[in-house]
Amino acid sequence: MGQLVTMLPSSIDALMQGPLNDQARNKFQPFEKVGAIRDLFHGEITRGKTLACGIGLPLSRTIEALNIAFGAYAGKVLPLLLSARYVKSTDALLGFTHHGATTCVLEIDAANVKVTRDYIKDVWKKLENAGINFTLYWGKFNTYLTSSRVVRMYGQAAVNQWKASRATLMESDDVSKVFDNAFLRKAGLATP
Repeated sequence: MGQLVTMLPSSIDALMQGPLNDQARNKFQPFEKVGAIRDLFHGEITRGKTLACGIGLPLSRTIEALNIAFGAYAGKVLPLLLSARYVKSTDALLGFTHHGATTCVLEIDAANVKVTRDYIKDVWKKLENAGINFTLYWGKFNTYLTSSRVVRMYGQAAVNQWKASRATLMESDDVSKVFDNAFLRKAGLATP
């Protein structure tokens, strides 16, 4: 599906969106469920490369963020799913669910193709332009993270404390180098 979507000219997206949405709605409506994650997702089998992105949002900005995500999708046909889940926030120093008592996590699950990666990058940019303070799930697609964005998301004090804690755990520069990588350097979290 992902490869097919990338081969189709974008001019037919608007023509295809209505019929595809109707087909999906008719096919999946009998299976629509509301419940806990453990009740909704189990035993899925995927084919091809996939990617996922989790975006942590303040509860007060959820509707605005969803409108941005749906607006960025308008007129396109993309192999992806958008969902929202609500979780208790964390006190972890760089925990991505730190937005008040409850964090909304906007989940984007997709076929791993250029058009879906571009869509996610567009959503990040639009959220940032809207002034929505969001965070990204550390273990999912998160190429938007840079040193300045990590500081904006978590605050300089939290980043400094994390780096100081990391430096304390590393016994020497040699050990630190073993646990150093390009992602940590880009995010401004590497320690000497």
